[in-house]
Amino acid sequence: MGIKMKNWNKWKLSFFTILIMNIALLVTIVSFIVATPNTIENSPNNIQTEEVHFNVTTTKQQLNSLIRQYLTKNRKEEKISYAVVLADDITMVGTITAFGKKVSLLMSFEPKVKQNGDLVLEVKAIRLGKLRLPDRTVLKYIKDHYNIPNWVIVQPDKKAVYVSLNSLQLKNNIQLKASTFNLEEDDISFDVGITP
Repeated sequence: MGIKMKNWNKWKLSFFTILIMNIALLVTIVSFIVATPNTIENSPNNIQTEEVHFNVTTTKQQLNSLIRQYLTKNRKEEKISYAVVLADDITMVGTITAFGKKVSLLMSFEPKVKQNGDLVLEVKAIRLGKLRLPDRTVLKYIKDHYNIPNWVIVQPDKKAVYVSLNSLQLKNNIQLKASTFNLEEDDISFDVGITP
């Protein structure tokens, strides 16, 4: 019996040693899976977020299409029907009713990019039919009688319309600034910034 007991104790000892090693290995694996580390280098709280900028280049044709869609979507009952066309300058063409007749209205502007990315539209000409109208007077009338978005500032004394792209409220914290706006060269680009 002494020999059987020694063999049995040897096998018993080996069995329990392997069993303990397997349990220890299983506990170690489970603890790695279940346990969360104290610091995660790429967690959303540890990632430095900063404003992202990229440049968007477009053409007069594409911008004309965008303007047309915007005006169609946002058109309200107004005293004037109009369209905006980009060619070698920015032209607003429309009709108004004067003395019971529809009369054509044309306003042309030369765009200038400001250092801060806003646009200034300097008046080149304002015509009602074939009659050239005084720029300041017409701009003052537009400023006083039309509902204009707050990011468009009519400046009669400067014979200009200031388009404050920085004040334009776009979705998802998107900011827009003009980089280039050369209509003759069809070189139009915007800096688009996304703030987290």
